[in-house]
Amino acid sequence: KDIEYVKQSMYEWQHGDSGIIRIGAIEPMAIYRMPKILAPFCQKYPKIQISIEMNNTQRLTQMVKDGELDIAVCNTTELDHTISFQPLLTENVSLLIPDVHPFARKNDIYLSDLKNERLLLGAFVCNYRIHLENSLLEAGVRPNISLVVNSMSALKEYVQAGLGIAVIPDIIIGNPVPAGLVKKKI
Repeated sequence: KDIEYVKQSMYEWQHGDSGIIRIGAIEPMAIYRMPKILAPFCQKYPKIQISIEMNNTQRLTQMVKDGELDIAVCNTTELDHTISFQPLLTENVSLLIPDVHPFARKNDIYLSDLKNERLLLGAFVCNYRIHLENSLLEAGVRPNISLVVNSMSALKEYVQAGLGIAVIPDIIIGNPVPAGLVKKKI
């Protein structure tokens, strides 16, 4: 009986019917997109174990290079000839503000409008933050960083509490926009 089990397990492993897949993903992907993507896969291949590692792009890239992950779903990586990067989607971002903020009544908001605003940002290594800070500097805006949170999802809660405004992926903001908040394109 044990020998048959081993034979069956080896057959399933060799034919892709069982095994372990180690996937890395940035927070918005891991929380908001991966469950819907993985559900049909897991139904089709119930004997495959999936491990999800949520981290920043730089760390996930290193984990792939070190063989700790099979694949990573993250932002554009630094140019590195040792790994392959294939763009899957463009993540839209918006400015999230309390509904009592003066920007809530404005039609158009530009990066230059953020110069005196209390910005809530993700972690220092977050590509969304890096891109936002670079864009602000290019627009001549020195950001007024009032709070740094190591979770893009948590930023929404801090905006809702009135601690400032944040630029975060639309997938995190959700639809409909939570009560007391307004989403604006910039």
